[in-house]
Amino acid sequence: MQPVSQIGDRSRVQRYWFGDRDAAGWMPASPSLSSLLARLEEYGPVMEAYPCWETAMEGGCCATREEYDTLLHDLCMARMGAGLRVYHQSGEARLIRMVLMMRESDLMISRVTEQIESWSGMMTPADGDAGEGGRPGDPVRILADAHGDGIASLCHSLLAMRASRHLLSRDIASLAGEILPNCSALVGPLVAARLLAAAGSLSRLSRMPGSAIQVIGARNAFFSHRFSGTPPPKHGLIFEHKRVHAAPRKLRGRVARTLAAGLAGAARIDYFRGSADPCYTGRASLRVDRAGRR
Repeated sequence: MQPVSQIGDRSRVQRYWFGDRDAAGWMPASPSLSSLLARLEEYGPVMEAYPCWETAMEGGCCATREEYDTLLHDLCMARMGAGLRVYHQSGEARLIRMVLMMRESDLMISRVTEQIESWSGMMTPADGDAGEGGRPGDPVRILADAHGDGIASLCHSLLAMRASRHLLSRDIASLAGEILPNCSALVGPLVAARLLAAAGSLSRLSRMPGSAIQVIGARNAFFSHRFSGTPPPKHGLIFEHKRVHAAPRKLRGRVARTLAAGLAGAARIDYFRGSADPCYTGRASLRVDRAGRR
């Protein structure tokens, strides 16, 4: 077996996750999982990746094949758990969770508001309650100011949820501006954060071509096209950006393609550099503007 690292000029050492071997013999590592994890982090690049269990028995790591498999399984699970803890403490994971929470809060707010408006329509006269200027007021606020029954309490909770949702969207915009500075400059921080959440990670988003970014979020339309023969989707989440939904209907596909191509490059800059590139985003914005002209 060839040595994989060299210490000094006199000895060659073969490193494994369970110990080291040199010309004098084996030097077993501490059997605790924490020590083995620290060893993997320290010597990972120069360590023998896949030693056989007989080598581990020779090094004093285990007495049987079953003991070796159990120890290796525990080590892999501990390393995976440590990696997950590190990832979930990152800003990227926090941003994705915030986007998912905002999506669920939007669904809840929409459904409860729909039921309250239906309730208000049945319980008030045809002309309804009027706010300032003779315009109908917000049914949620009107019922929240009514007598203290369960509906009023629910309306108060809904108003508080709306306020919390506003604060959450502000935090998302701030964090997305740090993690996705170039994507945020092209489509706004909220749309950029939704694209990141739909892709699953910035690494995956940066590897996507523009054609894939263009239809992120259009899953239902894609499967309808695939199995029912409907027209293919021209855009997904990027339709939320004003440059796409405000473009003439005949030009939306071209604008969406151009914007998605710019986002593909912006995502790569965000992932590999992690800093804003005004020159790139400025040129990409000009191309999108030209695509929206007849």
